[in-house]
Amino acid sequence: MPRNCARAQRHGELRSHGHGDRPEVGTRGALSWRTADLGTGAARTRESMRILLTVKHFDYGGAENHVRELANALVARGHRVWVAAPPGRQAVLLHRSVEHVPVSYSDLNHPLQALRLAWLVRRERIDVIHAHQRLATLTACLAGRLAARPVVATLHGQLQHDLTRWPGAPRMLARLIVVSPFFADLVARHSPVLAPKTVCIPNGARRAAAVATRDEGRQVAACAARIVPRMGAFLANLANAAGDLAREYPAFELHIYGDGPALPALLVRVAEANRAAGRAVVRLSGYHPDLPLAFAAADLALGVGRVAIEALMQGVPLIPANQRYLGQPLSRQGYSALAATNFVPRHSPPPDRAALRRALADALEHLPGLAREARELRPLVARDYDMDVVAGRIEEVYLALAP
Repeated sequence: MPRNCARAQRHGELRSHGHGDRPEVGTRGALSWRTADLGTGAARTRESMRILLTVKHFDYGGAENHVRELANALVARGHRVWVAAPPGRQAVLLHRSVEHVPVSYSDLNHPLQALRLAWLVRRERIDVIHAHQRLATLTACLAGRLAARPVVATLHGQLQHDLTRWPGAPRMLARLIVVSPFFADLVARHSPVLAPKTVCIPNGARRAAAVATRDEGRQVAACAARIVPRMGAFLANLANAAGDLAREYPAFELHIYGDGPALPALLVRVAEANRAAGRAVVRLSGYHPDLPLAFAAADLALGVGRVAIEALMQGVPLIPANQRYLGQPLSRQGYSALAATNFVPRHSPPPDRAALRRALADALEHLPGLAREARELRPLVARDYDMDVVAGRIEEVYLALAP
C-alpha cells in the first residue's frame, strides 16, 4: 500500500529483523496521496526533540497500541518522550526512557487538565504535542494554545466525533494526521479548515517475527477487537458461525482476543455456541499483551485497521471484517485498494451469521493458497507499515513545526 500514505511470552518474545536496535519493552513491570505541504521546516536537520503524546485511554485498543509503539520508536530515534495518559496495561510496555504522566480525561475536567498539560509543556520545554482520541485532542488543543506550542492530532475514529464537534479545535491544530487516503478525502470534503493541514501517514506496527509455532493439527482463526456493545452482534455471529462449522471442520478453532464492557455478554454467547457445537470450538481469551504473537500462531485472521496490519506483518491470511462489512480474503491484487481504506472493506455486505459461516468455510477450503498469498504480501506490508519508517514520517511533521 501506502507509500501513498507513508509519504503525505512464549508471551512477547520478538526477534527483530534489521532497522537497528529496538527499545527494550516491558522493563518497567507505493501510493502517492498527499494532502498537505509540510512547509520549509521539513528540511531541518534531524535533531533530538522533546515530544508529548496524549491519549484518552491507555489500556487496550488500536490507538493505544499505536501510541505506545510510537513512543518507543521515537525514543529509539533519540528523542525525549512523555506520554500523558491514564494508567493502563500499555504503560508497562513503554520503554524505560518514556515518561508516563498519569492523566484522567473527561468532558468535565478537560479545562483543568489542559492547564496541567500546559504547565508540563512549559516545565519540560516540550517542542510539540501529539494527541490521539477525542478528549485528549481537545485538551491538547487548549494546552497548546496556553503554552504556545504546536499541536498535532491523529484521527483514529470519526471526523465529526473526534474533531468537528468543537468549532475551535480545527483552527488550533497545526497538523492533522490521517491513517489512510480514505480519511484524507473525507477531511478534504468536510473541513476546509483542516484540509490544508492534513497529511496521510498510516499507523505502523513492529517489523518483527514473533516466536510462535503453529499446531499442524489445528486450523486456528484469530480475531482481535474492542469488545464493546457496537461489536457485540458481530462477535456473537462470528462465534455462532464457528460453531456451525465445528463438525464439518473438526480441527477448526476460533480464538477471540480483546477486552471491554461487553465481554461478560460475549462470554455467554461463546458458551452457548460451544454447547451447540459439542466442543470448545471458540476460545474467548480476553486481553493479549502481544497480538503479533497471537497472530503468528494462527492460520487465518479477521479484522480491519491495525489488527489487519499486525496479522499481515506475521504473514497470516486476512479476511477483512468488522461489525459493518465483510470482505473477501486479501490478495496481492486487492492489496493497494484495501490499504487505501485502512483495510476496511467498504461497500462490502454486512457480516451476518450465514455470511460469516460461508466466508470461514471458503477460507478453510483454500487455506494453502491464501497462505501463499499472505507470505508474498508480507514484505509489501513490512515496507509500508514498519513502525520505524512511520515514526520517521511523523518525525518530519514534528520538525516542520518545532520552534
